[in-house]
Amino acid sequence: RAYGSIISGDYFDLFKLSDNNFLLVFADISGHGLPAYTTLIRLRSAVILAVKEMERIYEKSGAINHGYLVKSVAVKFTDIMDMSNSNDFASVNFIFVEDNKGSIKLRFFNRSMLFPIIVRRSKGKTESFNLNNIQENWKPQKGYLLGSDIKNLLTDELYFHTPECCFNVRQGDMIFFFTDGITEALDFETERKQYGEERLEQKLIELNHFPPQLVINSIFDSVYEYIGRHEFQKDDMTAL
Repeated sequence: RAYGSIISGDYFDLFKLSDNNFLLVFADISGHGLPAYTTLIRLRSAVILAVKEMERIYEKSGAINHGYLVKSVAVKFTDIMDMSNSNDFASVNFIFVEDNKGSIKLRFFNRSMLFPIIVRRSKGKTESFNLNNIQENWKPQKGYLLGSDIKNLLTDELYFHTPECCFNVRQGDMIFFFTDGITEALDFETERKQYGEERLEQKLIELNHFPPQLVINSIFDSVYEYIGRHEFQKDDMTAL
């Protein structure tokens, strides 16, 4: 859900792939309003074209090449931005959701986007994993922002490389994706203190027994209470 503007630069979409696994795309476009929304449409077009291309490859090979699919999106989106003479950019997290023998593997290819926070109830206790931080058996890795101006500053090898990292989730885990409009929201009194990931993480632990839509609603209520008024919102805010 995107709040604060009719036209938003935040974007998420879910694609069922030929191998019956899924691709989740979660993105935050630079800027606001119509320009950001236009870039969002360009990104979505690149993703759809790349997924269609992978379907044809799967018919011949019987396999999904995750790295190739992500690179294909990057190439198509960058070419579109270059032809449009646009200096806007996108931060995108490509998440392949795969059946992993009873658990679910999240295979991340992250282009300068926030990772999710995961809340887990296990053996009578609740624990959280903020995947933006290094933890045991987890190291968040990211590639560069997507955009033609960014590409012009780097070699093709650096720009098109997207590191891969994986995290296994269990039945009952809460997986909370969010854009930085939430964590960077400023307090009403001083407009200097951010809502922050630590506050968000604690709120998710408190809400872990609630159904997903109530969690989303409660988070946004909490953020708006923190900033004081809806019109004080400075960036698009989206959570999933």
